[in-house]
Amino acid sequence: MQKTKRVLVVTGASAGLGKALAQESASRGDRVTLISRSKEKLKQLAAMIVAGGGEAESFPADISQEDAIIDVMTKIQKQYGSIDLLLNCAGVLEPVAPLIKISGKEIQTSLLTNVFGAYIITREALKRMIAQKNGGDIVHITSSAAENPYAGWSAYGSQKAALNMLTRIVALETENTPVRIYAISPGPFESHMQQLLRGSDPADFPQHDRFIQLYRDNALGSADKIARIILDITATNWPELSGRIADLRSGEFQDDCARHDVHFTTQDFKGFH
Repeated sequence: MQKTKRVLVVTGASAGLGKALAQESASRGDRVTLISRSKEKLKQLAAMIVAGGGEAESFPADISQEDAIIDVMTKIQKQYGSIDLLLNCAGVLEPVAPLIKISGKEIQTSLLTNVFGAYIITREALKRMIAQKNGGDIVHITSSAAENPYAGWSAYGSQKAALNMLTRIVALETENTPVRIYAISPGPFESHMQQLLRGSDPADFPQHDRFIQLYRDNALGSADKIARIILDITATNWPELSGRIADLRSGEFQDDCARHDVHFTTQDFKGFH
């Protein structure tokens, strides 16, 4: 398990799971760098972490802008000397509608964040981690929608599938380096994305009622709990994890985690698969 202070980069850090991961990692003594388009929210989060005795700094940037991400990653490495863990939580849910209703602009916008941005931030992290003696971890937050097709999610589901394949291929390309890259699907948890799904048109997203029921049944996961589990996983000595697409709700994966002293159960994840 983790012994020393790490330098973390968290994308999508201004809200949801990204924010929870930033707060939890800072509470463990890590140096946390925050990336998001929301400059004011990042500033407030960094100030909150520092006020609580942690270390954090905001780096406002749009992950879909290549030059901006290269600049931010260069600044972080120069300032902290290393990048030990990338937690890539940046992502957009929209558009939620049948493909025939989606404009080219909407497809392009989601692709730039969910796919292009992930490629760029991964590439920039890899360059730095491979050059470091101790390597590093790259964690992509994925979704079961990458494997399970849902009508109305042609953009989101296919883009998460691309993220999963990127993870597998980069793991092969880095198998002789001290870098691990893997993707984690946390299952449904209460977030802005869940609010968007509950507000979607059932005609555009047939799963709408199931997400409403998850909310009413109090069956959505907790971002704070998920963040703790993910950070415990990143702190393991588990080389075989690289290249894995892991669902936290999977009993098999939970058993594998337990063998590496990370313990949680299916009861923590009640959402449908």
